Amino acid sequence: MVFRVISLTGGNDTLAVGPATSGVIHALGGDDRLTLHGRSAATLQLVMDQPGGMPTLPRWEPLPGHTLSAGLTQVWGGAGADVLTLTGRGIEATVADDATGDRINARWLTLGVLLVGRQDLVVGPNDATAQVVVLGVGPTDGFEFQGGIANDVVRVEHRTRVFGWNGDDVLAVGDRSLVNGGNGDDRLFAGATSRAVGGAGNDRITGTGVGVTALGGAGDDTIGSTLRIVAAGGAGRDTLHSAAAGSVLDGGDGDDLLRGTYLRENALSGADRFELHYSGHRTVLKGGAGNDTIRMDADDSAWGGTGADRFIAFERAGDAATIGDFAAAADTLLLKLPEDEAAADFSDLTVEERNGHTILRLDGQVVMRLLGATDLAVRLQHEDGDSVRYTDLHGTPVTGGQWDVTIDVFETI
Repeated sequence: MVFRVISLTGGNDTLAVGPATSGVIHALGGDDRLTLHGRSAATLQLVMDQPGGMPTLPRWEPLPGHTLSAGLTQVWGGAGADVLTLTGRGIEATVADDATGDRINARWLTLGVLLVGRQDLVVGPNDATAQVVVLGVGPTDGFEFQGGIANDVVRVEHRTRVFGWNGDDVLAVGDRSLVNGGNGDDRLFAGATSRAVGGAGNDRITGTGVGVTALGGAGDDTIGSTLRIVAAGGAGRDTLHSAAAGSVLDGGDGDDLLRGTYLRENALSGADRFELHYSGHRTVLKGGAGNDTIRMDADDSAWGGTGADRFIAFERAGDAATIGDFAAAADTLLLKLPEDEAAADFSDLTVEERNGHTILRLDGQVVMRLLGATDLAVRLQHEDGDSVRYTDLHGTPVTGGQWDVTIDVFETI
């Protein structure tokens, strides 16, 4: 089917266009539904609700260098909340939209066909108001998507570049990709060796593959992965987590929570009971500026940065974790040792100062190094049923005061 121009009524119209279709659709006013399907790749230029009437018809051509039939080249939605659905093996489109309430759906059907070249779907300028939903397997490497004001949804595979710009977007990309949420509270999912940028807003970034680099930007962001990730929270009260070997977590400015271990408090068994998934891997944690909380285990390395930071470490004998900038009278450390390794009276625990550092050992093996810190106030926590008491390293009871390091045990099951 080949046509030049279809002008619908000003009412609520429904139009379905089949494969190998070329032309221009002008939907006018109303809440219209347009469904376009093609078996071959097509060049699409979609203009929704362009003010000032229909623009000049652009040049007419399919993807250059291919023996594929042309597809739809232009659509004007007109006033109203329009729905445009595109399906086919390949779509290359430029979309401009100026009316609120429109929705553009795009799906790719690979059907075993190798698509060559660059596949683009662009919704612009950045203040465009149509919501764009892109779902499916996705085109070949080189796909690029740019959203607008609305809350866009994009899920594609292969190597892609996806920009949500404004709106609370949900964007998921495959390996070796770039995803940028822009302004808004976005949810980003990035494949292996991809780069994810949250932008302004309270974003949630999840690394679904190994080697993701994630930048939260301004806002209270949550970034994490069960696999190796390099994450930077940026400004704001961020939460970063990964216990995978080789991960680097950097909170940046703000009072951040960094978790190099998987820890969940069990409210049913008391505030001192935790479900700990011990990672056994080395993670690098950097709090940055602000009063940060850093949870660590194994041979993690942590730096609190400026501010009064709180370190919580679950360590076994021989783990040799390190805090690189522990500041006495400002930072605090809660060191929890396995109940089945530490003596009930902590008689197998030693605290020594060497070359300007403090080293804590359990049964002669290093569990924690506090670099550049000496003359620390250390207390031991003892639990007798529901009561808790504290002693110094010599067993003398202590109460109140400023304590740099508190040492406790955790139960292993």
